Amino acid sequence: MENTKYRNLDPDRHKLIFKAIVGSQAHGTSTPESDIDYKGVYMQTIDDLVSFGYEPIIEVSKDESYYEIRRFIELLMEANPNAIEILFSPDDCIVQTSPQFELLRLYKNCFLT
Repeated sequence: MENTKYRNLDPDRHKLIFKAIVGSQAHGTSTPESDIDYKGVYMQTIDDLVSFGYEPIIEVSKDESYYEIRRFIELLMEANPNAIEILFSPDDCIVQTSPQFELLRLYKNCFLT
């Protein structure tokens, strides 16, 4: 039976602004059995933000998930370790980025407590 919890980002509703490899692969602690985990950040359309269509997180699989930018910033303000890990992704683990996300990265140290 297929797990309906997982789904893909919809390019018409979700603009991916950052994607990175996280976890053991990013921190040099992987083993030959380790999988590759991805996390990232997306922006929703204005229509979704002001309606009942807001989605704070989308899980694509057990190894891939994305936060909506508003939820991501809330997590950063709470010093959430998952959000901090994404923000401080090593350059060689960044799969995709954007000017919007790079603006956040410029001020990443402001989110450390």
